[in-house]
Amino acid sequence: MTFTTKSKDNSPLYEPIGTKLAEILKIPVMVTAGARNMDNLNEILNRSNIQYFGIGRPLICEFDLIKKWKEGVTKKVKCISCNACFNPKKHLGACIFNQNKCDIKYAEPAPLQTIQLDEYKISYVPDGMGLTRPFDQMLAGLASSEEESKKLKTYLNKESKLVISYGAFLIENKNEKILFDLGIGDEPVSYVEGEGSGGELLNNLERLGVDRHNITKVIISHFHPSHTGWVSIKEKRKRVLTFPNAEYYCSEQEWEFWKDKTEGPISIDPVKIKKPLENKIKFLKNDQEIIPNLYVKFVFGHTPGLINLILKTDDKSVWFMSDIVHSDLEFEFPLGFFFVDNNEEKAYKTRRNLFDELSKPNTIIANGHFIEEAFGYLKKDKENEGKYKYERYTT
Repeated sequence: MTFTTKSKDNSPLYEPIGTKLAEILKIPVMVTAGARNMDNLNEILNRSNIQYFGIGRPLICEFDLIKKWKEGVTKKVKCISCNACFNPKKHLGACIFNQNKCDIKYAEPAPLQTIQLDEYKISYVPDGMGLTRPFDQMLAGLASSEEESKKLKTYLNKESKLVISYGAFLIENKNEKILFDLGIGDEPVSYVEGEGSGGELLNNLERLGVDRHNITKVIISHFHPSHTGWVSIKEKRKRVLTFPNAEYYCSEQEWEFWKDKTEGPISIDPVKIKKPLENKIKFLKNDQEIIPNLYVKFVFGHTPGLINLILKTDDKSVWFMSDIVHSDLEFEFPLGFFFVDNNEEKAYKTRRNLFDELSKPNTIIANGHFIEEAFGYLKKDKENEGKYKYERYTT
């Protein structure tokens, strides 16, 4: 088993089109978005007519980056393109990495991560992040000690808002490239608990060397905005499926609940989601084997047709637990009231009933809302019966 946050592609996003333009135009051409590696930039300068590179987010993260490069320090930049610096009202244009220089450690969204289980490569593909309404007073009521209070605060940003990651999981073997959920998309979203923004899913798929046209299956856990953001995109003034060659799946219960809810605060977008999917969507059954060793698990409550996935190998399993919990804090503290459930009682029972299953040995949890890391383990608290402890994958 391996763990990595390295990307395969260090080229600026617009380098291909920039190279073509530079061959045609007789003026200097500059490309931007994803300029992260000095060796790669030098190689582009030497083989093309591109003359300049635009660098933005890495300089917010490392203001002395150019000086480092001039001095010959060509180590990969720290910037992970999480876009947290794009929201000056919430982050004051500051980088999440630089916040760690303060006495208080502020929460960070989970970065691009990959683990390998036998023939299956599993990647968490970030799209963006969400911020709940102010949370510090609620947390204060949960902590029973100063140590617990300090731990709870590490899940907040500097404005005491709970940080939530947004993204998708990519499951690959030699025949399949499967996406589980589709992030929040490239437009800001407001909802009951707070607000979120994204836009990085396709870029991060490119970093993994995956073309969107090569995705074979898309499995939607449920139809909340932070899981359906990349159902469709605009192409030649039309809405088309983002992953045009994929098969699309959800539970029939989920589709039946949402398909006619196209207006109001609890709805799906009729243009961006319903119309592109209505003649394409296929329905999954509980315990169905989608591909060898990948199974469907019905976990209704948060929504009427919520599904999770379980990947089983000879010695380990991975439980893709979309919205059973939204933060690993929920394994130790009762935060269920903070997130909107369609059926609160059923959602609570589903959570509690699954904790024993999730805490079995050699079970890896994969959750796209968790901060810091998307993978981890759940263990029973030996000192406190009925309670659990969560450990991030690399700790």
